Amino acid sequence: KLKAVPYYHHPFRVARAFSNHPLATVEGVCIALLHDTHEDQGLPIVAIEKEFGRTVAESVMNLSKPKKQPGESRQDHFERVLQKLETLSVIEKVIKLFDRLDNVRESIRRHDPGMERYLEETQKLLPKLADADPNLAADLKRVVLEALGSNLGVGSTDHDLDDKSSTP
Repeated sequence: KLKAVPYYHHPFRVARAFSNHPLATVEGVCIALLHDTHEDQGLPIVAIEKEFGRTVAESVMNLSKPKKQPGESRQDHFERVLQKLETLSVIEKVIKLFDRLDNVRESIRRHDPGMERYLEETQKLLPKLADADPNLAADLKRVVLEALGSNLGVGSTDHDLDDKSSTP
């Protein structure tokens, strides 16, 4: 998504961060590493299932946003995204929290234009994800509020996500 940075940096950071979480398993790290491959890179779910198994493939599908329907407003699509979050497993929610945290931090570092909408959407997603890891969710909320308060000019840009989790 962030064109100036090679695609693979983001999933590696998310997988590394998740690997240090108390809920981490080898399967979970695979899910974290592959979380954007279907949505952003178009890798077919059947290919993921063939290489990594049904559980990993289903979780990657669960973490992918539903496709926007023709004529669907951005708000209606976002409402479907919110509804889908309610169906995520605890591990999928934790991975989504690390995903959003990394995206926000990278966007702050790069001073991405138009990130205000992403930050506001992240605030709306947090209540659907926070139960999986309240400390990680609180850290994401803090980073988002700092970014909104500073208009992306100042804030935590640290990519060391490893210490941002708690034992559920």
